[in-house]
Amino acid sequence: MNTIYDFAFSEQGYNHIKSDKVCQDSSGCYSDNSMAVVVVADGHGSDNYPRTDRGSSFAVEATITAVREFIKTVEESAVDISTDSEAYLEQLAKNILANWYAAVDADLEKYPFSDEELSKVSEKYKKRYMSGQSQEKAYGTTLIAACQTKNYWFGLQIGDGKCVCISQDGSMYEPIPWDEDCQANITTSICDSEAIEEFRYFFTRECPIATLMGTDGIDDSYANTEEMYVLYRSILAIFAEHGRETGEAEIQAFLPGLSRKGSGDDVSIAGMVSATLSTAFIEVLKAQCEFSNAKAQREQAEREVTLAAEKQEYVLAAMKKAKMNYDLCIQKANEAQEAIAAAQQTQEDAVKRFKTAEIALSSAAAAYQSSITPDGAVISEDFETETEAPDEHLNAEISAPPSVDSEQKSELSAPEKTDVISFIESEKSSKTIIDQFSIGEDGMEGQ
Repeated sequence: MNTIYDFAFSEQGYNHIKSDKVCQDSSGCYSDNSMAVVVVADGHGSDNYPRTDRGSSFAVEATITAVREFIKTVEESAVDISTDSEAYLEQLAKNILANWYAAVDADLEKYPFSDEELSKVSEKYKKRYMSGQSQEKAYGTTLIAACQTKNYWFGLQIGDGKCVCISQDGSMYEPIPWDEDCQANITTSICDSEAIEEFRYFFTRECPIATLMGTDGIDDSYANTEEMYVLYRSILAIFAEHGRETGEAEIQAFLPGLSRKGSGDDVSIAGMVSATLSTAFIEVLKAQCEFSNAKAQREQAEREVTLAAEKQEYVLAAMKKAKMNYDLCIQKANEAQEAIAAAQQTQEDAVKRFKTAEIALSSAAAAYQSSITPDGAVISEDFETETEAPDEHLNAEISAPPSVDSEQKSELSAPEKTDVISFIESEKSSKTIIDQFSIGEDGMEGQ
């Protein structure tokens, strides 16, 4: 169709380049005077699908072939497929599967599995493949296809990825129903045993001015659907304003950077865009792109403000907690300072007491030493008597001592000991005070 630009591009993902993995995406397009067809397919990334790159390529070829035959049959038979579009499109899906299985079987016959090829495949799948069971699983892939004629538009899909249409007023919508079984890395596949029941369809007589589709590497590169829509509006505006050559060059230059900054996965985009858009509509597209970009920037700024506010709240709470800890530390420090002052006062009192006791002990010891005579006797002032030299006239009067018997003589031969001397001598023969209180293993015991 001369009134439509059709294109299809696939690019090896940034992560696949780093891991030396082949591009597992495929895409293709076809157009003539009666129709335009675009297709994207995303081979499964697991090591259990070692030929998924071939499987996606076979799916694109099988689909373009089946759609061309389908449109030819419809035109030749003048069938109105709108009367039961889903039944007709289901038959188209069956033809696509038949073509795909034929390509897979031919490839397996020409290139049987090798040990090296299956080296990274799990034992479960390896046994299946080597025994000839479910060998089509090795070629598993998703598929999205859309076709536009002069009178109608239809699309079909199995697996993940997005197909987006732009209407005459510039609004965007996704016509093919979404499959809730496609979540995260889980997807339905053309290699499933019940694949024909997993296809989804859409048919309309109101043709959009543009159809753009991408594998999941595209939509996973954007934070939300609106951001992805900005990309598709931009592509339409570039083709409408600058033509096919510039549009295709822009897409090819854009995809590697998108994968690197976005999903890291293989990325594919295919589309059909009107070649007869008015200048006014192009300006609307540009305004919509600017509006979407400004909205995204505003929302990003709002998120940043929210994050900044949350960070501030966190910091203030941390400061409050730190202040409480600081005040507690100050209180503890003051208490410790008071304890130091009390301990120092106690220490000073103890030092004074010790010095006083030391002086008293020294004085007592000195007094005691001075009271001891050279022969060990203690001089006691209480028993000292003054003796005077006898007068000569007294000596003359004393002629002789009175006579005493032997017992009396014995008693007079040694003077009577004073109480002090008796005490000292008795102490020498007895235990000391320290000996009287010996410290044994069980503590101090009184003697």
